[in-house]
This record gives sequence, structure tokens and C-alpha cells, in this order.
Amino acid sequence: MQTPANIVVLPGKFQDSGIETDIPHREMASLIEAGNIVVLPKLFDPAAMLALRQAVVDWSNRTPPFPRDRSASIPCLNFHRRDDDSPSWLAHRFHQYAFGDWDAVDPGLSGMLQSVCRPLLALQNALAGTDFNLSTPSLRCKLINHPAGGGYLVKHVHPYRPQKVAFFLSLSRYGQDFETGGAVFDTPGKTVTLTELFDIGNVVLFRYDLPHEVPPIDPLRPLDWSSPAGLWMLSVELVESYPNSRPV
Repeated sequence: MQTPANIVVLPGKFQDSGIETDIPHREMASLIEAGNIVVLPKLFDPAAMLALRQAVVDWSNRTPPFPRDRSASIPCLNFHRRDDDSPSWLAHRFHQYAFGDWDAVDPGLSGMLQSVCRPLLALQNALAGTDFNLSTPSLRCKLINHPAGGGYLVKHVHPYRPQKVAFFLSLSRYGQDFETGGAVFDTPGKTVTLTELFDIGNVVLFRYDLPHEVPPIDPLRPLDWSSPAGLWMLSVELVESYPNSRPV
């Protein structure tokens, strides 16, 4: 597979000390600041990512969904909700799972989520020069499943500040959970699509104000919300990100 010039694939390792990469943070930050997409392949163990995904689904099965007629832009909120072709200003079809109140999450699930979110947030802080942590009230860990059969998110942009750098961790197996679609970014001078590079355990880092979208995932397949198939991603976001974002 040939990699477009605006996508930089860098080896990395996840260890007890955190995430280590082959180049210094300042060099990686310069690549991202210039509008490149940085991919750290196979950073997390696929089996562990599938277990995390299943644990979140199990949690949602015993947790009532958040009402669709209420805004979820509330600090310290744990919730999940299916948005089926939502008519909001950022049109989408996905199942979202968000965790902002760690004291209300059972220890097993909390430990699994934080073991992934903490090192990724530390890397984001190092690249962006920020100091966010998971106890920040307006910060939350979010998983999104864009289901096979047409899950999507319209092209949009977020404010550059204060996060500056964002990440997506793939929890989907390319060729098994999804085959077409992926994450699409408008980098300077070129639109790039991550499909094969959005395989499970891979981390994607990008400048937060780059326009990006999720085109329909496997649109020719039947839509089945009970199936785990589709494009899964994990991120850490500020609650105000979506109200302050806009479609393009």
C-alpha cells in the first residue's frame, strides 16, 4: 500500500512509561502543526482493544440511553445514545459512549478505559503543550461506533484551541468490522482517506482544526445496531468541542 505524502506513518511503542516514538515530540508536533496526519500503527494490542470495546457495549446494555431530545454537552456525564441519522447541525449516524464521571464507572471498566486514555492524553499534551488530565471536569473519554450499513459523520471542523492536537484510536478490524469508508481529512492541498491505516490498535494524530469526516461505512450492508460491525474509534474531547464546531 502506497502512503500519501500528507500521511506520516511512525513506529511507536506503548510501555509502562508511556508511548515512545522514533522521533522527538517537537518533530512530531511540527509535522502535525503543518497539517500532516501522523499514524502510529499497532500501538495497542488488538485483543485488548476488542475486550475494551465489548466491556463498553456490556455497560451500555445495562445502562438506559440518554434522551435524544437533550443535549449531552454536560460536564461529568456518563452516557450512551444511538443517533440514527441525526438532523443536528453536525449530521451523523452513530452510537456514542462517553465517560466524564470516573467515580461512577465500575472499577474494571474504568481501569480499562484509563489505561488507554491516560497515555494517549499524555502524548497529546506533549505535542500540543497543554496540561489536560482525566480529572478535568469538561474532558471526557468517548467511543463512537459508526455502524456498518451507513454510519457516518458529516465533514466538520473544531476550534484549534485549546486542544490543538487530537487523536483517534481505532477499535475496528479493517476487512472484518468494516471494509469501505474510514476517516477522511482535508490536509493542505490534498484530501486523504484512512481506511486500511485505520486498523485496530492504530492511533491517528492530527491538527484539531483540520476538516474531517466519516463517509458512510459499508453502505451496501444492512444496518444492524445490535452488530459490533462498523468503524469504532476512541478519543478524548472537551465537552464544548461539538457546540463550538461547525459543518463545512
